[in-house]
Amino acid sequence: MANKILAVDVCGTLFDENTTSGFVVHFHKENHSRRIAYILKILSGRRRVIPFVIAKIGRFVGVDFHKKLFVLTLKGATAESLQRAAASYCLSLNDKSISRTNEVIESMRSSGWSPVLASNSLDVVIDAIATMMQLPSVSSKLEFKGGVCTGRLENDIAGKKRSSLEAFLGVNLDEIDFSVITDNESDSDLIRSAKPVYLVAKGRQKQWMSQYNAEIIYY
Repeated sequence: MANKILAVDVCGTLFDENTTSGFVVHFHKENHSRRIAYILKILSGRRRVIPFVIAKIGRFVGVDFHKKLFVLTLKGATAESLQRAAASYCLSLNDKSISRTNEVIESMRSSGWSPVLASNSLDVVIDAIATMMQLPSVSSKLEFKGGVCTGRLENDIAGKKRSSLEAFLGVNLDEIDFSVITDNESDSDLIRSAKPVYLVAKGRQKQWMSQYNAEIIYY
């Protein structure tokens, strides 16, 4: 593995999209479960009261209820159907691509950095995005039994992104040149180890970003 690693977050960094909820809604639409897709789309709305309250309670108790609910609706889906839906979902992401992030990635790559996607989102969709971009990736792993999704996660890397990335790379991040591009405050374990740091902000800089010596990527 290269000695100059650039960790790239996906949701809100590469794409203006929560790929967990976006993919799950897409999957249900593609598999003729439009009623489920409609309900989930309401629950994923950023400005709606119910998802806002659910997110607030989840942050307070340390549980991502939103993610758990969306993953639960995949129970009974085959690995093949999820992979097909992920491939078609990736095509819809082109319009949501954050161009400035991609420019930074290409600039870093030309300077010898090796990008690795590092996302809390589901492996089935992150693997599809990684294949599309021809990049390696680490992500949260759906649980399957007999080729069928159980509606649970085998491994959720939320809050464990650094250790997951180190396990994947086989190296301590402090022992290599390491950089990160993210919009997540929860990626603080990566941000503190990185130089340079790029933080992605929609419209304006978030308050928490000011504590870091980082370049802000606006979109």
